[in-house]
Amino acid sequence: MSLTDTKPKLKRIKSIDFVKGLAICLIILAHSAGAWKIPDLNGLYSIIFHFLDVFGPPLFIFLSALSVVFSIKRKEGKVSNKVIRKILFTRGFSIIGIGLLYNIFAVVLLGNSINLPFPFNLWSWTILIFIGFAQIITYYILKLTRGTRVFVGLVFIFITYPLYPFLEANLSNPVVYIIHYIIISPLPHNPLIPYVSVCFFSSVFGEIFVETMELESKEAKLDTCHTFLKYGSLFVFVGIFLTIIDPNPFRYDIHLLPIFVFRATPSNMFYSIGMALLILGVSYYYIDIKLKENLFIDVMIFYGQVSLTLFFLGYIGITLYFQFLNLFNIWFMWVGYNGFLGFFMYFWNKFYEGKYSLEWIMSNMTSSKKPS
Repeated sequence: MSLTDTKPKLKRIKSIDFVKGLAICLIILAHSAGAWKIPDLNGLYSIIFHFLDVFGPPLFIFLSALSVVFSIKRKEGKVSNKVIRKILFTRGFSIIGIGLLYNIFAVVLLGNSINLPFPFNLWSWTILIFIGFAQIITYYILKLTRGTRVFVGLVFIFITYPLYPFLEANLSNPVVYIIHYIIISPLPHNPLIPYVSVCFFSSVFGEIFVETMELESKEAKLDTCHTFLKYGSLFVFVGIFLTIIDPNPFRYDIHLLPIFVFRATPSNMFYSIGMALLILGVSYYYIDIKLKENLFIDVMIFYGQVSLTLFFLGYIGITLYFQFLNLFNIWFMWVGYNGFLGFFMYFWNKFYEGKYSLEWIMSNMTSSKKPS
């Protein structure tokens, strides 16, 4: 028996699935609410969207990078690095391909909102494309020391302010235009810079998770929880502090909102990473340490396990009630729609073993085992 065979098997962390499930439900709400535009309520939508955006791209990218760390650590010593790389690359490029299909659907549904011809108008750093990219880049990030990862992550956050104005001021230069098109994209939902920084920080905390699980002690779990809460609070404080010292601490988007809730600003990146750590730390404490169980937790865990398919189905379903909602009935529709999707995925998994769902496709393309 080799030494690697004596290492404890890394179990699935329920709190990660719980947070994924909670996030996907709120993302479906954001997409649904965006389908109705009542002029008098646009301000309310803007406020809610910006403050709940921490459950969107930053959190999903953070959890995706965490999952890559777990996937690599599970396979180390069992298969070669070449096989691990092949699995991650296959999964990553497959998700990117799904993301491009999602972009095609978005262009058809929403129209060509950018002045570019097909197929150039399909490129956008949407969450699916970024999750696929995170599968690939995290493999290489793990080869760096933790200190280097933190340093590079900080560089990607703070380079945003000088980089964006430079690129936008020199778009007449073909080379600059191509760089802008690739790293920011014509419709920058989640631009490569600074969002790639999330992968660098997530990889550090992912390794802390793995070390905790290998120790298999409650004390280690509590220590990890405290680490997440401590650094999460620090990151949130830094994000708010950067807002305070910013010469323009507020932005106009229907209402004046603090800059730390606006995507891609340095203060927003710190705030979002900090909130991801706090949300995960609190969930980890109650679900994986205190072992709390109830119907809501179980449902969110299941939603997290099928979050990729739910994301795609949830967006397609917007067309079923496009512009037919108001402030009163959207909440009923949201709860009902999430419930319908949950039952649909439950029966799909129970009676058809989830065949041809996105999770099933990812699993069969990379391994005969259940996807991690």
